[in-house]
Amino acid sequence: MKHELKNQEEPNFLFLVGARHTGYKFLSTLLSLHPQIGFCDVNVLHEKGRNSQCPFIISSVKKFHIEAKLDTVLTMDAKQAFFNIFADYESLKYIAIASHIHYAWFWPLIFYPPFPFKMIVSMRHPYNILKSFYRRGDQQAPAMGWCIQSIYAAQQQREKTLIFPVDLLGQKCKKERLKIIEDIFSEFLSLALTEELHKFIEEWPRINSCGNQRELDFYEHQEAIIRIQNSRIMELLSSVGIYYDKTSLDTHSNP
Repeated sequence: MKHELKNQEEPNFLFLVGARHTGYKFLSTLLSLHPQIGFCDVNVLHEKGRNSQCPFIISSVKKFHIEAKLDTVLTMDAKQAFFNIFADYESLKYIAIASHIHYAWFWPLIFYPPFPFKMIVSMRHPYNILKSFYRRGDQQAPAMGWCIQSIYAAQQQREKTLIFPVDLLGQKCKKERLKIIEDIFSEFLSLALTEELHKFIEEWPRINSCGNQRELDFYEHQEAIIRIQNSRIMELLSSVGIYYDKTSLDTHSNP
């Protein structure tokens, strides 16, 4: 069939998607370090004004917004456009396309993919996500809405998707952390960890950086709790097999 990969020399596609402050940066670094993964972070391409490398993307730097020609994204032309970013794509096992979920141009690819793919969704405890937004003075951002959008994408393509709770990984000791990531690369991606990846994982001081952030004041804390409860995101996470400690939401402390 035209829409299927022809042979083993053509890489598979891997999407990395997540809301801001969900561990997206850690997973981006993790994937980009593997020599058999060609990594394209569209957020970086946009910020540096280098979108000419992605022929089907139109950018407007002044508005800090990305739009896409949907009739091109939803055809096999999008596949070749990504191949063209990597001159040596035939030596790769995966081409990874990464973007924050709030870029609407990415939605057609993850909800209506025109070619075979796998997807990784970054996630953290909702309270820690909101804490990061508040710390940066961005309280009005629809943080829970973005997270829910990511989970919906994962639900639609469940058998091909891995939801990665980065902060739960960060609570493990280095040996356990390494074993978990080794298993994920082996079972989900059929890849072995390299020495460089081993070193990166072992030297990562604290995957969940919320410990370095200021505490929310009483009113911010109460508002964050209400936003989490109203969004029902904890129940939605449970429905996809991600379980966080709900009791942590009853106290004014880090979960």
